[in-house]
Amino acid sequence: MFEVTLSLLQKMLLSLAVGAILGLEREHSKRQTILGIRTFSLISITGLLLTELSKDYYYIASSIGLVGIFALALFFYFFRATHLKNALGLTTVMMLPLTYVLGMLISANFILESIAATVIIAYVLIEKGEVHHLVEMISRREIVDFLIFSVIAFVIYPLIPSSSYAFLGWKLNPQSFVLSVILISFLSFVSHVIVRVIKHNAVLYASFFGGLISSLATVMLFARDKKVTLDALKLSFTSSSAGSILRDALLLVFINLPLFRSSAFIFLIPIVAFLFLTQYYSKGLKLENFKFIYNEPISLSFVLKFAGVLFAVTAVTSIIATVSPGPLFYISMLAAGGVNSASVIASVAFLFTSGALPESVAINSIFLGLLGSALSKLAITSNKSQWGNSKSVLLLICLSLVFLIAGYFASLNFTL
Repeated sequence: MFEVTLSLLQKMLLSLAVGAILGLEREHSKRQTILGIRTFSLISITGLLLTELSKDYYYIASSIGLVGIFALALFFYFFRATHLKNALGLTTVMMLPLTYVLGMLISANFILESIAATVIIAYVLIEKGEVHHLVEMISRREIVDFLIFSVIAFVIYPLIPSSSYAFLGWKLNPQSFVLSVILISFLSFVSHVIVRVIKHNAVLYASFFGGLISSLATVMLFARDKKVTLDALKLSFTSSSAGSILRDALLLVFINLPLFRSSAFIFLIPIVAFLFLTQYYSKGLKLENFKFIYNEPISLSFVLKFAGVLFAVTAVTSIIATVSPGPLFYISMLAAGGVNSASVIASVAFLFTSGALPESVAINSIFLGLLGSALSKLAITSNKSQWGNSKSVLLLICLSLVFLIAGYFASLNFTL
């Protein structure tokens, strides 16, 4: 976290600048003759000065000032609405106390936060049309899915105990388990929103962001479509592979950063290589009308399925690691990776955190999980028998092995 300390004079100048930016936007967009640059600048610096003066008195003066700004804004709004034809919009009125709060933040040394908030607010106000257009695009299903995510992330997760529970020699931390589900759900939701907004190169983005959700399902969708050419299927494989490996890397970063540092090249080398192949295969392809694989970004069934697979993989691999470590454990990692590589990554991270796996075994398991995921997608690709182009599939198999093996040996020799 960066901390910036300014003198009072510097704070005053910054507060004037913050108010001026917001006032300029209002004056330019709404042609305001009363509430413009001067008014917003004065409100911002008022919030700053009252907060500075009341620091030793429990911020009484600044709190009274905030209540006064709210009252003034509401009075001004209703006065203009009842006595004048050109009534103010509610957005402009709400900007008055918000500008005052930004001045208070600057006084409290939240410098970067106040600057970031000013930029975001100004951008949202300027891009009013784009914001309304985005809202119009949102479907009822997406609102429901967002509410599902909110319940999981902000209601269920804080209530879950952080202590670990032992089960057949396997230590399960429920909070870490649910956090993994939240992270995957969040990536799924973001992927869906991005693809809904982006219209160009739909096949490229659909396969990449589909890989963030389920690379296996993405390749299966392309393979089922008889209109999809071999080049498009190869693109779906490379793009979804890059997306799924990126998802797995992000998941490991959040669960266990030291383990990611030790195995980073297993992720980074294949991601870069698959993105390069994606760029190569995307040349000349025109499938703009291709529909995204998931119409529901975070359906309840998706969350339950992923949670179930993650629990099963973690339980089985933990028991195998305790009862019969060795080749059988590695085989289970390879097989589980073919179903869902994210569950393998999360399971390995949990076992490593609890001390059940040494670092070398954890790195080997991550490699096998990613390898299993690649082999399962390649098996689906090769089943497109009507193409009769086994050389292309064989090339993808060889390249995938090369990328993953290169990343594996790089991780054994280098650590980020």
